[in-house]
Amino acid sequence: MSHTYTWIITREIEVEVSYDAWPACRGARDSLCGKAGAGPPLEPDDPGGIEITGAKDSAGQEWELNRREMNEIQEAISNE
Repeated sequence: MSHTYTWIITREIEVEVSYDAWPACRGARDSLCGKAGAGPPLEPDDPGGIEITGAKDSAGQEWELNRREMNEIQEAISNE
């Protein structure tokens, strides 16, 4: 699912960040004593995550984000 987040760098500069997010998901489990899903894992859990797909300033110019900026934005989105 696509979302947007406004990243405010200074009072004069705002960047709109587009991103996809997906929730954590439990992996498949084996049955235990006849109860489905109560046994040991058959596949690992998916932790979910956030993928930044683009960033534009108020003038519509594309922004290239470095790794530190991407991590900062992903953390801010996760904490919302």
